[in-house]
Amino acid sequence: MALQIAQTLVEGFDENISYLIYCDVSKEAIIIDPSGTFALVEEKITQLQLQVVAVLLTHTHADHVDALNTALGIFPVPVFVHEKGVSLITAEQIQPIVDGNEIELGEGIISLFYTPGHSEDSICALFASVGDQPILITGDTLFIDGCGRTTDGEAFDLYNSLQFIKSLPGETVIYPGHNYGPVVVDTLSSQLLTNRFLQAQTFSDFCLERLGYTINT
Repeated sequence: MALQIAQTLVEGFDENISYLIYCDVSKEAIIIDPSGTFALVEEKITQLQLQVVAVLLTHTHADHVDALNTALGIFPVPVFVHEKGVSLITAEQIQPIVDGNEIELGEGIISLFYTPGHSEDSICALFASVGDQPILITGDTLFIDGCGRTTDGEAFDLYNSLQFIKSLPGETVIYPGHNYGPVVVDTLSSQLLTNRFLQAQTFSDFCLERLGYTINT
């Protein structure tokens, strides 16, 4: 079978969401962004009878890693983080990742893409779920009807990261790092109709929407 996803609203700093990606056959699982009330994630791991084999971070902002030490105390597993975030976390087993890396999980594969702009170590995780439906975990790069904060110096990176996401199949389901939208998850095709940041046709348009002013590249 394909990989599965379990979503947990962990409260945290601001409506944070943690995830489990797991294989139904092997029961191996990866924790995504351990934060907030980690006991809620641990409870789901127990309910699903999963074996945690790794942690994956979409980025290293404090509200996405504030339960990392708790998670590693229970599950002493490797932590996958973009190479630019390696120095920003503390763990015994760190696996640096770069754009295009893949993680094998049971009978499935998770593809990792570098999507900077909200932070310089932001990544998105893409995999096929039941029925081969594409699933994209976006962290703070893309929210439902929103996108992550950025700065003048990083806005062009975020704009380009969103262009990459826009190139994915419309049936891709977006799983964001915060519950900010009218729904918790949505398809990319739907977001192209409602998310003003994805609708921006040029970098200048994006800057006006995200920053409130234009900047030169």
